[in-house]
Order: sequence, then C-alpha cells, then structure tokens
Amino acid sequence: MRRTLRWMLLSGLLALVLFAAVAGWRLLHDEPLFRQSALETTLKWARLAELPPSLRELQVKTEGGPFNRSFWISFVAPPSEIQDWLRRSPGTARRAPVEREVGETDPLDPVLLRHSNGLIPDGAACYRIEPGGGVGLAAVCADAAGRALIYAEWS
Repeated sequence: MRRTLRWMLLSGLLALVLFAAVAGWRLLHDEPLFRQSALETTLKWARLAELPPSLRELQVKTEGGPFNRSFWISFVAPPSEIQDWLRRSPGTARRAPVEREVGETDPLDPVLLRHSNGLIPDGAACYRIEPGGGVGLAAVCADAAGRALIYAEWS
C-alpha cells in the first residue's frame, strides 16, 4: 500500500514538473515577446540603428541553444531608407560594403555562407560589422531592390 501511494505521488510530481516545463517554455517563447527580444538583441549586437520606419515583410529567425545563439532578421524597405539606415548605424557607418555578384559565394565569412540558406540576395552589398556585446560575427546585406538581411551570432 505504501509503495503504491509513494509511486502515485512520485508519478504525479513528475507529471507536474513536465507540465510546468512545457508551460514555461511556451510562455518564454511567446511569439510577439520573443520576436521583439530577438530583434532588439540583433540590433544591439550588430550595432545597428532602429530599423527603417516603412519596412515590411519583417522576418525574425533564431537558431542555437544555451551555448550559442544566432539571429536572422530580414525585411524589405525603400532602398533610400535602407541606405539612410546604414549611414545612421554605428556598425556600418564607417565601413565600405563588399559587393556580392550574382551567383558569387559569400565574400564575408564561411560561417555566414553556411548559415545563410540562400537568404543573402544576389547583387547585395554586404557589410562585415565589428560586433558589440562579445558577439563573434555580425553582418548586414542589402540589395538595390530594398531587400535587407541582418545576421548576428554569439557562441
């Protein structure tokens, strides 16, 4: 009888812990809150100004775990706003872009190429940024059509 009671209590406690872990994970990964946090972290790590006001098609992608983290931010905005944003950003203001020709492999870093999954637009001008906050790699690519991609990685 005592073993059965002990087993039931232990099973109930385990179920409660699993429920709390799943509920906590869902709460911490609440899409709007998580997305905003990832966006703010990426801008800080890459030392970028606030994104252009009329951007559209904003996408935020996060990869990694507790020992490494990378963020991909992509959006579309008028090319003139993107150029103004790049001039206002401390991470790109004094850097010359590396021009990326159509079909060319990534001139910035093999890590960026490996993780880009074809997201870097052909013909884009790419900036390798001296990142802030102890980040290992940060880059921004933008093309003449107004497509932009930001990448920041910490490990």
